Amino acid sequence: MFLHLIGALFAMSLRPAPSAAQPWSYTSTPTEYQNTVQYEVDDDAAFNPSTDPRVNLTMNCLAANGYGQWTMTTNVGSNANISGHDWNASPAGSFTNGQSGWFLLGNTLAKPAWNASSGAPDCQPPGVVSGGSFSGTLGSPKATANLNGAVRYVWPASDNLSFIVQGLSDIRSAGGGHSPELDIKVDSLPVPAIELQIVKNGIYSYPNATVQDHAVPTPLNHTIDNTEADTRDEFDIACDVYRLYIVWSSKTNTAIGVTEEVWATVIDMVDGTQVSGFPIKVSTTGSSGMRPTVACDVRNSGITPKFDVAYIDKSSNAVVLQEFSGTTVVTGHS
Repeated sequence: MFLHLIGALFAMSLRPAPSAAQPWSYTSTPTEYQNTVQYEVDDDAAFNPSTDPRVNLTMNCLAANGYGQWTMTTNVGSNANISGHDWNASPAGSFTNGQSGWFLLGNTLAKPAWNASSGAPDCQPPGVVSGGSFSGTLGSPKATANLNGAVRYVWPASDNLSFIVQGLSDIRSAGGGHSPELDIKVDSLPVPAIELQIVKNGIYSYPNATVQDHAVPTPLNHTIDNTEADTRDEFDIACDVYRLYIVWSSKTNTAIGVTEEVWATVIDMVDGTQVSGFPIKVSTTGSSGMRPTVACDVRNSGITPKFDVAYIDKSSNAVVLQEFSGTTVVTGHS
């Protein structure tokens, strides 16, 4: 929960807002946090509105690794594509005004400035390292990244019978028959503009993650619930070196007397296949659970999946914590 809070606060600090630097006052020690200056950028901020391409970032999710900060926008705005003033943020070419997309950010956001002088590179808004389109219909995604250079965006499919998984990886996590999307090396100079990009290829679509159990003789679907005001409260994700963890709540095919169950699945980060034995029911027998979250050791590279799931027990309103090693509960308490 603490990590989720930090992520939310971090996203708020990057949300495009007033363009002027503003002092941020801390009333308590330690002194190193005092006199901090916060820089933010208004939507559509530009030095020259007629020539400077720019994007608006809604930042519905946020994750970070060594490449930078991974986020998204539901609408880049109406000035991402200005005729005659292309910019090289996307490996797929120019953005379409109004589109949604993923973005890789550095550690700052600033006003863009077009420079048309001889030999100057095309405009790229400072802080925007790269970006591009999602594949297919975008839902309400969450993002997670590991220290092996990979990021995954996950959201429920429109029928709520599976999770859509899309992501970008470097050579350490790329697999499933596709080339790495991320490559930080520059082999020689000068190079074409696209070769200066960290992101060389568009986002990759992995197999959908099923919500079907292993019941015999007929497996059952545990449909992702979508009755919360914000559907992102219905599921959560995390990843370590080799695995993507997904948890969700379901009101479909529950046990007798149970109104809502919590389920979990584990996906291979390299090829997107489901790990054997998953999905599994997480909520304890006879209890109803909702609003699950999942966490893991981002440095874990062992053979066995290890993850923690927390959810709210609907009867007692207590928070239940389950620690898993593979499909086995190691500890559980509320």
